[in-house]
Amino acid sequence: MALIPYRAHVPTDERPFANVAIIAATVALSVYAFVNQDAQDALVGIEPGPPGPVPVLVDVGGHVAAPPPPRLVRPAVSAVTSAFAHANLIHLAGNMLFLWVFGNAVNYKFRQAGYLGLYFLVAWVAGMAHYLLAGSPLMGASGAINGVMAAFLVFFPRNEVSCVWLFGFVGSSFTVSSGWIILYWLAWDIGYLLLGSPGAVAYWAHVGGFLAGFAVAMLCALLGVLRSEEDDESLLSVLRIGR
Repeated sequence: MALIPYRAHVPTDERPFANVAIIAATVALSVYAFVNQDAQDALVGIEPGPPGPVPVLVDVGGHVAAPPPPRLVRPAVSAVTSAFAHANLIHLAGNMLFLWVFGNAVNYKFRQAGYLGLYFLVAWVAGMAHYLLAGSPLMGASGAINGVMAAFLVFFPRNEVSCVWLFGFVGSSFTVSSGWIILYWLAWDIGYLLLGSPGAVAYWAHVGGFLAGFAVAMLCALLGVLRSEEDDESLLSVLRIGR
């Protein structure tokens, strides 16, 4: 079953220029990387492969050996740049939808420069968490987006999110508090890690990015460095922290 958000109910009075710029850059670089393998390798941070078909390696016993995995280069840099590369259009469209739904409100809360700093920080932490704990190349903005969603949870835990669920050709729409839906996705990621079956999904990046975004947002909320509107109800208010 697919669960797709399409609107976060957070009133804002500023345009999310920083979030739009990130989305535009991600789309442009990802699409360019679709048709340029060297560009994709550079974004992901792996050594370019040899031109032409990959040779099949056979050992002395006649067994076919898998080609060696690509070697990571500049992981501290590619932890961020890999967020601007995606496997295909569906991967790209899904990530950008989530970033649009949750990122605009977080952009409003952090302002333009603050949001850019938050995004690149959580992208870096997510990428490094994956490299250190999974050790394989990484592609996609999911880890950074999980960090943005964690910040959304801190500042807008009771704001509603409109979603669509799809099961085959059957589906419907519903509205739920953001806290429940974001924690549902977090539990899904943690569950797959506990089961030991991450597959092709970078669950360590998801969890690492989420923890980084949550920590930064909670610190900003506790220190009062971000503006607070009268009608805002942050996670601190819900948990009655600081009262």
